Amino acid sequence: MSRSAILSSTSAEVASLPLNKIIFFLFCIAFPNGLYLRAWEYVTDYGFVPALYATFNISAVIFVAMFVLLQIVRTTDFGETRPLDPLAIAVALGFAVLPISPLTWVGQTGLGLYFLATRPGNPSIRNTFLLLLALCFSSLWSRLIFHFFMEFILEIDAFLVATLMNRPWSSNLVVAADGLTTLQILEGCSSFANMSLAFLGWIIARSWYGTRGFARSILFIAISCAAVVLINTTRIGLIALHPEYYQLIHGSVGAGVASLLTSLSIAGISIWGARR
Repeated sequence: MSRSAILSSTSAEVASLPLNKIIFFLFCIAFPNGLYLRAWEYVTDYGFVPALYATFNISAVIFVAMFVLLQIVRTTDFGETRPLDPLAIAVALGFAVLPISPLTWVGQTGLGLYFLATRPGNPSIRNTFLLLLALCFSSLWSRLIFHFFMEFILEIDAFLVATLMNRPWSSNLVVAADGLTTLQILEGCSSFANMSLAFLGWIIARSWYGTRGFARSILFIAISCAAVVLINTTRIGLIALHPEYYQLIHGSVGAGVASLLTSLSIAGISIWGARR
């Protein structure tokens, strides 16, 4: 058999695959590529074992979202393949194989918007790609928004910590209890940087349990956001009260505990709300 005949046969076999299998394969490529840069930077800075303990500076909520997406896309009914479907998938795949993690999420965002626009009446499509868009928002777009409003957001963080612990503050600075130490709240310490995880956690639970209701969604997203802010504000506040324990609370141990509590709170609140 000639080379062109083999390629033609292979292309025909790929084209005949159900869309859910093709998109499942696309997600299997895109998700690791979308995370590798953050994981590699954390391993480089802290070493493999601390990075593993801290789940490579990637929230467990992100990993759960990916797992749930891979599960539900396998049973999603896409209907008949439409003329632009192969192009949309090819573009998303092109972004996913580039060695630039943020571009992966740009491509997946485009894919999600395409399928939501072309199949608006399909509930399984809606659940699948709303979850994909929530994952993209948490992994990329929320970070860009945060950078745009960073100065204002960090001032709010400082105000919350200072108010909770009754300490003086100015801008993004909080005076510690010893009167000699000043804490500067930076991007990685912000409560609001993780609030997109609360939104993502609710979309995961909503997709899994088939929950409906806009008011319910707003309520439980707000409760999750409040829990995220409270956990992080308390952690920074403890540093303000006991700066001598800075390395313990702010280091990998404190970060790991805070991340675990945040993930458990988001999961518990989201599942509770979705099952009510």
